[in-house]
Formats: sequence, structure tokens, C-alpha cells
Amino acid sequence: MTEAWLMNDVLTDQRDENRRTPNAPVTLEELAEIGIFTRKLNPETMLQSVDGQPNEVDRLMALMGYKNRDEVCCAPGKLCDYEKKLEMFFREHIHEDEEIRLIAAGSGYFDFRNAADEWIRVLVTPGDFIIVPAGMYHRFTMDTSNFTHAIRLFSDQPKWVAIDRPCEDNSYRADYVKNFITHPVRSTVLGPVSEDNILVSFPTRFDGITRDLIRGLSAEKKDLIVLYFTGTPNPKTGQSWCPDCVESDPLVKSSVEEARKKRRVVFVECTVERGSYMKNPEYLYRKHPFVALPSIPTLMILEATEDDDEEHGVTVLTKQTNGNSSW
Repeated sequence: MTEAWLMNDVLTDQRDENRRTPNAPVTLEELAEIGIFTRKLNPETMLQSVDGQPNEVDRLMALMGYKNRDEVCCAPGKLCDYEKKLEMFFREHIHEDEEIRLIAAGSGYFDFRNAADEWIRVLVTPGDFIIVPAGMYHRFTMDTSNFTHAIRLFSDQPKWVAIDRPCEDNSYRADYVKNFITHPVRSTVLGPVSEDNILVSFPTRFDGITRDLIRGLSAEKKDLIVLYFTGTPNPKTGQSWCPDCVESDPLVKSSVEEARKKRRVVFVECTVERGSYMKNPEYLYRKHPFVALPSIPTLMILEATEDDDEEHGVTVLTKQTNGNSSW
């Protein structure tokens, strides 16, 4: 994904950026929270096969379970009834299946409703892969370039059926609202979130959450906090985008379960969004003075302390880049 922002309440030209003043950027983590899955592929190589091996798009389709694909070019003279189609795409609607798009060339805007019913505008450019969940209110428009070449991926036979808003009685819409807005299910590698099983999806919330947790620890009982930094899960497979994290997850789970037989262990899973992390030296966990994230997966084991010299109220027992540890 190239960039996302909250839109003005009043549109000028739908093909303009329509940003708020000042600009209100939206992060990949915020998009993931409302069900939007994004990846950035290399547009120069994503359709190239090397030594007869499947190309990147074919591998992605196999991983996600997609069976068919086609291509569509949205541009004057390329798409029949261009202006009418553009008007239809821009009507607020849902689908009863995922909408999966990979931008091959050109650019355009996807708009999504957030939990507060505000519009988020997402600029898509070559290499952007995006999945819109079934039941989510959204729309699409060209930008001022008036050219988008997209690859459409499908779970089954190619189809595009829009159900315009309002459609709150639609079962797919009801499921989306339940799963992402009113009763989202949150879990870590240990299972559903609880008092001692915490999920931190936003790096900006890390300090506030961990500070409160540390205050509740008992130094006398040598309570532990385990911080586990791992890649966000793929919504189709449930596994992290990071292969090393996939191998580490069961090791971390078994280690925490074993440690809990001896004392209290508060587990904090800090998910790392691929697009925010990759090739970004300014990523918040990398620059955090306490975390200084070297790579993922990373495991930090902290023990409560009463030592006044300990700035954070805990001491670091170990920090390692795999999940194989016993405490």
C-alpha cells in the first residue's frame, strides 16, 4: 500500500485526493484492524517465472487459496461505458465475497468505512495487493490519471456483484460488523486474549499498555512479563508473514505454558505489520529505547524488581531472536 488518509466529509472531484486539513494519515495497522489486508509486491518481477518456478502472483494465489484470476484495464477507450462504470464503482457497496486486487499498472483510490463510519482513502499503485473483506462498505475510483490496470483474483469463478448501501440486514454485512466492529475476536499464539494474555497491535500503544502491566507485577513473587515480537498473521492461513516466526510460535507457546507452572507470567504479543517494518529504519519498535528491536521474531523476558535503580520496574533476563527458551 502506498498511502492512506481520512477524507474530507465533502468531496470536490472524486478523483482528487480529498484530504483533510491538516492531513490525517491512516496506518497499515489501522487498516488491518478493520479487516483490510495489504501487501506490496515488486511490480517489475511479480509476474516473472524463473527456472520454470511459479511467479510471485502464482505463489500468492496458492498460499491464499485463490483459483482464478483475470485482468481489467480501467481507462477511457479501454473500459466499455467508462463513465457509467466509474459511477457504479463509486457507489458505496459491499460484496458477499472478498474483493482481491493487485495493481499491475496505473493508480487509483479505494475508499473504506472505518468503525466511526468515516471514509479512509487508500492510494493504490503498481505492486499493491489488497483484500477487502466480505460485508465491508467501500468504493473505488480512478485518480486524475484515469488509468488503472488491475489483476482480479477470485476464490472461485470470476464475478463482481455489488450490493449497495444500506444493506444492514445482509448476513455478510452482519458478520463483518460483528467480527470487526462490535465484537472482534483477538488472540495471540497462546489463544484468546485475557488478563495475562495481551495483544498489542499498534506500536504507538506499547508504552501505555506495558507500563500498566508492570505496575501490577509482584517483585516478591518474581512475576515475569514475556514480550514476543512477531509478524502479523495472514487472514487466510492464520500464520505470520514471517517464516521464522511461524517456526518460533509453538516454541514460545510451550515455553510460556511451562513457565506458568512455577510463577505468574504475563504474555504480551506485539504484532509487526510487514509493510510498516520492512526496510524502514524509522519503525517505532526499532527506535524504541527499551525494545530496540533487532529483528523478528524477538523474545524479551522481564522480571519484576524492587530495585530503585531499575528505571522500568523490571530487569531484562534475556533477549533473543528465537522462541526456544526456558526460564
